[in-house]
Amino acid sequence: MLGDSVSVISESVTLNNGVQMPILGLGCGEMHPPGAKFTPEILIHAVDRLGYRLIDTARLYGTETRIGEALSACQTPRDEVFVTTKVTLSEYGYDSVLRAVDDSLKNLQSTHVDQFLLHYPLTPPWYNNGKELVKQSWLALEDACSRGSVRSIGVSNFIQEELEELMTYSTVTPSINQCMYNPTWTNTTTFNYCRNTGIQPAGFSPLGKTNSFELDEVKRAVAMVPGGKTPAQVLIRWSVQNGVVTIPKSSNVVRMEENCRVFDFCLQDEVMKILDAVEQDPGADSHSEIYMKRVWGSMG
Repeated sequence: MLGDSVSVISESVTLNNGVQMPILGLGCGEMHPPGAKFTPEILIHAVDRLGYRLIDTARLYGTETRIGEALSACQTPRDEVFVTTKVTLSEYGYDSVLRAVDDSLKNLQSTHVDQFLLHYPLTPPWYNNGKELVKQSWLALEDACSRGSVRSIGVSNFIQEELEELMTYSTVTPSINQCMYNPTWTNTTTFNYCRNTGIQPAGFSPLGKTNSFELDEVKRAVAMVPGGKTPAQVLIRWSVQNGVVTIPKSSNVVRMEENCRVFDFCLQDEVMKILDAVEQDPGADSHSEIYMKRVWGSMG
């Protein structure tokens, strides 16, 4: 049994297929070297002691195996933890995506994955038939979902135009679209489209760039929040309060605890308006090719 001191993160959203998903999770993305910081012990602590119930990873990150080891050793039952993973560009294609799903099930030591996403909407220019690869990859996820090995499927880093194209051939509406989301990068147009079409917005990098805490608006907003809340807690609370599934990343147990203690306060409307009005970074809410060029560069 877990100790009484554990405060489980129980607030959730209902996806368009009826699946319940926690609104706050732990991002386990560490690529240099893959998975080095996210040890099973840290993940067990996050679940059993801090109450995290959403673990977000990707095949690219190299953390699936460690997450599987942690979940098998946790006191918390597996069906109480929601796991999201993502298929990466090099695995796009119908058959290869189905193989990736099977491999993730083995890595995670599980009979199902709660959520599987297409990690990126665009393939590099040197890939032949890139749009067809994206289509076949999505259709493979639909089949995996219909077989019961995946409970929900969605996408990551898609903007409105790419979602609209996917909807022309999909028979399953994506349950979620996970994009960067913080006061300087709100993806407003895309997330409004998601809300209007039943796709749950999710956000990674909720704390923004390393200097986000130094922005005048952020300092002013934090100063208006009583109770000694930290800048990280205020920004995460802003994201959650905007109805976005929020996925801060950390392997530091102190920061992990700080990041999840955001359900004992609410931000006043004036604070929300200040953070909503922060000037956007160049490229925010623009075509995802700007972002994808960085991804392609990292593949070279």
